[in-house]
Amino acid sequence: MAGNDVANDVEAYQADGADILNSGGSLVRGNRFSRNNWNGLALLTSPGSRITGNQLDTNGNNGTEVNGGSDGVTVSGNSADDNQLFGIVVGAARNARVVGNSARRNDTGLFFFDLHASVIGENSATANRAGLELTGGQFGSDGNLLTDNTANRNLESGLGVLDGANANVVSGNTANGNQGQNGDGGGIYVVAASGNQLSGNVANANLDSGIVIAEGEPGDTTGNSLTGNTANKNRGHGIDAVAGSVDGGGNRASGNATRRRA
Repeated sequence: MAGNDVANDVEAYQADGADILNSGGSLVRGNRFSRNNWNGLALLTSPGSRITGNQLDTNGNNGTEVNGGSDGVTVSGNSADDNQLFGIVVGAARNARVVGNSARRNDTGLFFFDLHASVIGENSATANRAGLELTGGQFGSDGNLLTDNTANRNLESGLGVLDGANANVVSGNTANGNQGQNGDGGGIYVVAASGNQLSGNVANANLDSGIVIAEGEPGDTTGNSLTGNTANKNRGHGIDAVAGSVDGGGNRASGNATRRRA
């Protein structure tokens, strides 16, 4: 499927722009899915598929939703702006690659759940309520690499690892100038998730804390490690980590309204 312009702004329940179902190895490239009543594009149970270079804008639910065992999917080089819920959502999959996408002015820019052994890299999320979130979902999310993503200037929070998303690597990401305050998120935050490795991330000038590891329901929040991260000029803590977190050294936090606590 390539080079189409699909708009389905009708009064119908869950009217998607396009649905790819049970079609492994599909290629969806260079299309525009905009102003659809529900999702711009839904791809379900279609392993090994590629969604690349599409515009996924102003849809009533998500820009694109990838779900239902679409293992080995690649979602790359898409833009997803002004959707009501998620710009790009990928879940219930293994070995996915979500790289080089941009998401602006959605409720959440990029959202992941039940994701395993996947790469989330070089994506940009700006001016959303929340930039990028990896959650455990029903069965947990583990073994994922979140690297070189940018989650700047979102209305609440930048990049989150949440609710049973355990044993992931969060490395080289940037979350600056996010506007959440008084517990609304801030830069990079791990809540109710354990065993994650945070290294080489930058979280500066957020209205809440720069990097936060916090307890929450449900689940354990121990064994998360922090190594070589930078958190400067935040209005909350620079780095705020609960007991049971591991200081791997080389972290830097200066010019914050509240001193580093780890």
